[in-house]
Amino acid sequence: MSDLAALQAAAQAMLADASSKATTQFARALVAAGRQQEAAGLFEQVRGQAGYDLLMCFGQLFTQIGERERAIAAYDAAAARQPQTVLDNTAASAAWAQSSPFTRAAPSPRYGELVTQYELMHRAGQAEAATPGAKTFEGFVGFSIMAPYIRRFARSIGATSLLDYGGGRGNQYRLGAITIDAETFADPLAYLGVARVACYDPGTDSALPDERFDLVTCIDALEHCDRQDLPWIVRELFSKAAKGVFVNIASYAAAKTLPNGENAHCTVEEAPWWMAVFRAVADDYPHISYEAVVAKDLRQKNRVVFGRRAG
Repeated sequence: MSDLAALQAAAQAMLADASSKATTQFARALVAAGRQQEAAGLFEQVRGQAGYDLLMCFGQLFTQIGERERAIAAYDAAAARQPQTVLDNTAASAAWAQSSPFTRAAPSPRYGELVTQYELMHRAGQAEAATPGAKTFEGFVGFSIMAPYIRRFARSIGATSLLDYGGGRGNQYRLGAITIDAETFADPLAYLGVARVACYDPGTDSALPDERFDLVTCIDALEHCDRQDLPWIVRELFSKAAKGVFVNIASYAAAKTLPNGENAHCTVEEAPWWMAVFRAVADDYPHISYEAVVAKDLRQKNRVVFGRRAG
């Protein structure tokens, strides 16, 4: 079979079967044939009629072949097909979280153990960064899927500054122009509608900024923390926010393992559990709006979104 025939077959497989397997097959065919740009034309042909699943496939596809600005465009189109319904968080506050003895100054012993594991993984990721297509802790995958929802939330609270808490190496903010339909944004900050961004990740040598930011985001990070430390970590998110907090939490096992062999998602809980933890903290910050997305799969097909609007 020629490269072109293989490419056409893989494309048809993805269009017929909106699955990770079909998407990966198409990505490999594109790269093998050196025709990554073919995906852009296919996306433009179908984006107007494509459903949520297929658009999410295009987002994953563009991520795999390094077309990351287009990945955000695909995820933006998918988000328009499946807007988030935010449940008012009326859960009872978690008593154990209210009485937690741990703080940033005095975290649990487990916190130090996990930070050491992530420092090792970040060092490995930095070495991997020289390899084309490297993705370990660059901060892009979860951010790109959530970017349309962050954008909407940021606009709704009038945010112009953003702190990405647990933002990996911050490569998600170093992309070029993003085109959504007929509108082009110079970079991810322009797309989100903010003028300034800072990244903090305890697994790197970055320091937590002293100042507050309009919006604090925490994408695919809380599930990497031990439950003993979650109350003070969530409190830190709110304490650093002037207007709003947006988080995305994975409620499933990670594909990655830590160097010690443990699964990278050490706190896997359902939405009601997280709602109780957030109530334990958020009630002390009535002036802060927040949204929390608890997803049971990477493609956000099965998710619960809860939160509160200040005022």
